[in-house]
Amino acid sequence: MGRKESIIYRTLSQYQKDGYHAALQIADTWNGALICDGVGSGKTYIGLMLLERYLRDNKRVLLITPKSIAESVWNSQVNRQLRSKYGRLLREHYDIKLHTDLGRQGGISDDDLEYFREHKDVIIIDEAHHFRNPGSNRGRLLMELAQNKKLYLLTATPINNSLDDIHHLINYFAQNDRRHFAKIGMHDFRRHFRDIERDLEAEETEEIAELVEEDDLLRQDPVLRQVLIQRSRKYIKDAEMTSGTHILFPKRVIEPTVDYSLRRVYRTLYDELQNAFDRHDPFLNLAIYNTVKYHKKPERQIENRQKQIVGLIRTLVLKRLESSWRAFEATIENLLLKMAEWLERYAPERFRMWEGTNTRWWGVVQKHIRERLQEDGILTQNTLETLLNSVASNPSEEEDDIASVETNDDFIPADHDVGRLFNDVVDDMNFLTGLLSRIYRLFYADELANEPDTEQDDKLQRLLNLLKNHPNEKLLIFTEFCDTARYLYKQLQYAGFEDIEQIDSRRKVNREEIIERFSPCYNGRFSESVEPVQTLITTDVLAEGLNLQDASIIINYDLHWNPVRLMQRIGRLDRRLDPAIEAQLNRTNPTVHVWNFLPPAELDDILKLRKRVDGKILRISRTLGIEGRFVSPDDDDETLRLFNERYEGRESIEELMNLERQRISESNPKLWRQLPDLPMRLFSGKDVTEEPPPFLNRDGEPISLNRVGSGGLFCCYEMPNDEIKWCFYDADVDEVIDNVEDIWPEIRCDENTTRWTESGPGGLVDARKKIERHIHKYLMQIQAPMGTKPKLIAWMEIS
Repeated sequence: MGRKESIIYRTLSQYQKDGYHAALQIADTWNGALICDGVGSGKTYIGLMLLERYLRDNKRVLLITPKSIAESVWNSQVNRQLRSKYGRLLREHYDIKLHTDLGRQGGISDDDLEYFREHKDVIIIDEAHHFRNPGSNRGRLLMELAQNKKLYLLTATPINNSLDDIHHLINYFAQNDRRHFAKIGMHDFRRHFRDIERDLEAEETEEIAELVEEDDLLRQDPVLRQVLIQRSRKYIKDAEMTSGTHILFPKRVIEPTVDYSLRRVYRTLYDELQNAFDRHDPFLNLAIYNTVKYHKKPERQIENRQKQIVGLIRTLVLKRLESSWRAFEATIENLLLKMAEWLERYAPERFRMWEGTNTRWWGVVQKHIRERLQEDGILTQNTLETLLNSVASNPSEEEDDIASVETNDDFIPADHDVGRLFNDVVDDMNFLTGLLSRIYRLFYADELANEPDTEQDDKLQRLLNLLKNHPNEKLLIFTEFCDTARYLYKQLQYAGFEDIEQIDSRRKVNREEIIERFSPCYNGRFSESVEPVQTLITTDVLAEGLNLQDASIIINYDLHWNPVRLMQRIGRLDRRLDPAIEAQLNRTNPTVHVWNFLPPAELDDILKLRKRVDGKILRISRTLGIEGRFVSPDDDDETLRLFNERYEGRESIEELMNLERQRISESNPKLWRQLPDLPMRLFSGKDVTEEPPPFLNRDGEPISLNRVGSGGLFCCYEMPNDEIKWCFYDADVDEVIDNVEDIWPEIRCDENTTRWTESGPGGLVDARKKIERHIHKYLMQIQAPMGTKPKLIAWMEIS
């Protein structure tokens, strides 16, 4: 495809063009590529370029994207940039589907599935980390659809929980072939990732400093170096500056935490709630989720699975406890509904006895649940089964939806000690009812729990004060849960705030319209006649892929247990900016302010409880707004530096080499043009004691390259599979190394470096033989055909 003819190519920055070409080359070799540039760096445009390329090549493309960005990002860009030129090709060769289409039964018709399997040539997936679970419905469907196709996976966060995430993504184009990477000597890539994961887990530490080191480890992994395109934001900024262009990103400021007190929110309930979460002696048995405990002949596998479910529920309830009393209340009410329906099904007489003694509060519970369903446009009959089915059939897109946690459908009463089981279920229901009765008395102004009394909600009051201090700024408020988002929306309205909107996965609103009203300039919809949105409250359905840069403040209302999720949230505002739009917004020094809510006095309690219920130490640091005991750096500045390094990315050696190549080609164009014409097997040398020139970043600061200063021999080969391989014989330790990260600092020089040889080619025979033996072992490892030999491109003595 001619670059001049392309609509998208001419709009790309150089790093995006490089990423596009690299993605094509990788997919040609391995049937797929991961495009994992940092948050807000413009991966969508690489995806658009791939789409245009394949349409021009008459290939059929399937795009799979989250619902939240399908219309506002992909359809908007396709219609704006490609529709006029490729209208017919788009109609005939292009389909767009949502993640949720693959995630639910019947989301894609059988006819469409068959057509996609048989006729699509290319699949592009945005926010591909949502496919990290191959056992899910969407994972199974993608594995089928990806057969014999080119697969492009776009995500800034390929690892969310463990290294398994990225292995599963790669496996969609490896198609369960463990020898997929055999030609680079990787004969079982599943075992390879399992070994790395085991080594990481053995470290038993999950602080942010280790996350940075984990990133470095992944950059050096031989498989990921083949399939992963991941340029740090630092590199992108440096590369564009080196090429004479300037990319604008906002300054990011992590503000002091907004402190509040959970004890002040829950008052006398707080200590009781702590005891309820104690895993060793719980007040709450959650017996309906752990029926194997009462089985006359329990199976170990089922027992372990149900224990995990109980731990999951306790974790979900704990997270809602911290988020807001309203989210906690709704969760307890839904749990009680599930227990009541279960007891009515298996022990109707016991249920009627319980109902008769809890009429008042049980009536309030059902009223609240119906109100929530009606808010979502769902009307239900007055039976427990239909009420429960309505709740279960109205799940949220947000992660950790408690409605999705199922009980044991295979429960057979005769196989269990039902007397003990029913007693524990009733005990659970009595505990939850008593808990709810105290919640209703604490947080409502009337006995029927109709009107919330929020004066004592310390967390809400802190939010109101923060908003009053920023009256004329656009704010984006994130919370993990629908119930918290809706509670905040109503309370801000009651408090007199105007121009507010709220989005969650269940709310029946036009998301695209709200997004355009909140961030009109960066969504191409600016109009004086449109009613603006100043404050947008949302769950994490808007945490990915959207352009919301009109705003300048992000508020994280609840604790963010996963740094990856925090980075995705910040990335809605902290992303590449358009200088023309910034001028329109009258912002000369664009800055993103991040405010995190934190209960400092109770944080240790929460972390201990969380560790107790799910057995994990969390990836939490002060930088993420949490003053916890699990922080390894003592110095706040150091912690902030580590977070910024994790967010911005640390430039890899290969990225630094690319920057140096750019600089040399621009400062010495004549020399650069001569390089392809130089003879093969070129020999040179340099003095080991001569210090190479300092490597400077875009701010003129030197970057340490960890040079050892060893003497030896460097050889550059072209391998039979067209791979370029570097080898360095380190004479000081009598060892051959072949990783670029260690070799480049030793051989680096510039046009002013003095050529120096001591032994000359004749005196380096032994060193050459050692390198050749190392190369021979590598050829055997990749099972190269007998008799094939690498080509020596250049070699250099360092003495």
